[in-house]
Amino acid sequence: MLSLFKINDPYKILIVFIIAIIINLPIFISGINITLPEIEWHTLGNKMASGGELYVDIYYPVGPLSAQVYRLLSYVFPDNYLIYRILGLVLIIIQATIFNISLIQYKAYNQNTYVPSLIYVVLMMGMEDYITLSPQLMGLTFVILSINITIKLIEGRKRAEEDFLKIGLYTGFSVLFYPLYLFLMLPIIIALLFFTNTLIRRYLLMSFGIFLPMFLTWLKYYWYGQLEAFYFNLDFFIAPGNDVTMLAWKNLLAVLIIPAIFLVYSFLRIMRSTSFINYQVRLQKYYFLYIVTGFLIILLDYHQTSHILIVLIPVAAFFISHLFLMIRKTFVSEMLFLFFLSPIVLLNYSASFELIKGKEFLNYSKQYLRYEDTPSSPDGEKILVLGGDTRKYYGNYLATPYLSWDMLEHQVDHMDYYDNILSVYENLCEDPPEIIFDEQSVMPVLLSRIPDLSRRYRKSGDQLYRMIPKNQ
Repeated sequence: MLSLFKINDPYKILIVFIIAIIINLPIFISGINITLPEIEWHTLGNKMASGGELYVDIYYPVGPLSAQVYRLLSYVFPDNYLIYRILGLVLIIIQATIFNISLIQYKAYNQNTYVPSLIYVVLMMGMEDYITLSPQLMGLTFVILSINITIKLIEGRKRAEEDFLKIGLYTGFSVLFYPLYLFLMLPIIIALLFFTNTLIRRYLLMSFGIFLPMFLTWLKYYWYGQLEAFYFNLDFFIAPGNDVTMLAWKNLLAVLIIPAIFLVYSFLRIMRSTSFINYQVRLQKYYFLYIVTGFLIILLDYHQTSHILIVLIPVAAFFISHLFLMIRKTFVSEMLFLFFLSPIVLLNYSASFELIKGKEFLNYSKQYLRYEDTPSSPDGEKILVLGGDTRKYYGNYLATPYLSWDMLEHQVDHMDYYDNILSVYENLCEDPPEIIFDEQSVMPVLLSRIPDLSRRYRKSGDQLYRMIPKNQ
């Protein structure tokens, strides 16, 4: 199979697309495992589609452009979770195409080949939730576009002023999808400093491009007098989350192990090789800087779910493609590719269908919806979850702005401040939940600080509070 993609033929992208569909078809047919982030995005989209405003009526640390996509999907495909996977799969093929064409155009390898697009898509098949329409995946499209221009500048072709502006704009748009992508400017700036003779005014032009989309976003909230809510949400984009994690680090390491082995092996082969020109060596150094920054983003990520690892896929595809292209013997490269493909797809199926049970490091159930854990109340009720388990929003609607437990927890922990008491009270009164799930046992604190809530809600079970009907 691998030798088929070593031929410079753009139509190989269609074969890559077919391979991606074949790998995901069993999952789509059997029914996708809905992830907790997908439930949050869907809840966010429903709230915004009904007129809610991000950061004002919904407290949730997500990029504004991602939120607008979820709002649009809620309009067009209400209560449809499969659409996240279908659109995500299409977006991955688009990314693989852009990524591969750029590598050919700027001679990143010693031969023109579509192997990188194949490796890119195979790596994206590593886990079921990689292909979901996450903020990371949507923002990665603009990251790849900024990488392409950076490669052009490192190669040394004519450096137009607009190229630096484009890098900034692409990075700015990626940040509006996923704020932590701002850190990916670090390897770009370092590469331009050491590998080019870029003038200072071009760095300023690039900085202008980065901050223009952010400034326009800020200006919108300033214009409508919503800066206080905007700043409150902004504090939680990079701040560490609470102790409720969806996936343990050992599970993430299990996902990383096969790509990491091939990545390290490719490093060793590249270091021993003398067939690269200076430009290609500089490009490899830039991608190594990208790896370091990518791990920093993973460490800072708000949610620990497996799809956060896709930030590393472009650089992993770049280096692993080097490995397969340096192996001259067709039989050896084909067998090595089989050893690369099989464990990745098997891990995907193992997590999706729970093929391997009893192994804690292969247990990914915490990031998926368990239907037995969804509320026993009728679907379609307005609820509030005081805790990090957002499964209960499946089939229900968010009441109050507090989709993020971290933000409500911050206010509850500082109830000595009158502004926090007033904010919580107003949010509970303006959009009152019919049911409150008190996972963190904070309702007694709220009831003591806000006595009026005692006349509105009654405890009706373990960690469950229901709204008291007005006629009682």
